[in-house]
Amino acid sequence: MKEEMIPHNGTEKWAEWLDSQSKNTRLNNEQMKMFMAMTMNEEKVETDSDALKLVAPKQPNFASMLYNRVKFCHTYTISVAAAIFMSTLIKRPGESTIYANFLQYKAFKMGKKRISMREVALIWPDAMRRICLIHTRRRNLLR
Repeated sequence: MKEEMIPHNGTEKWAEWLDSQSKNTRLNNEQMKMFMAMTMNEEKVETDSDALKLVAPKQPNFASMLYNRVKFCHTYTISVAAAIFMSTLIKRPGESTIYANFLQYKAFKMGKKRISMREVALIWPDAMRRICLIHTRRRNLLR
């Protein structure tokens, strides 16, 4: 399989390129359990004090980084449950920015102002696996 070069002329071009990549990476068991838990309990998670503490500003975790990045830097919002699930995909702090930017692109394309687990479920088969694939390829290249 021939790898294409990632475009360097803007976030939207990058997101379009990423959106067109193949879909080979699957969720691991931990990610799938979290996906199911957050999908089935999203309403409860939105008001749960422990979940709200998890995404509070300046907390040292990926859920907080993503949630607050979206809250303060983007034109869409993300549910607490979606941010917590998405944090299982993030391996490094910079990836929270990558996911936030890609979700901005997908929210715009879908005509949504809020990303909940429903939207994540619609996006996942088409996009999130691609992001995981790209990260895996990059990690393999860096080894």
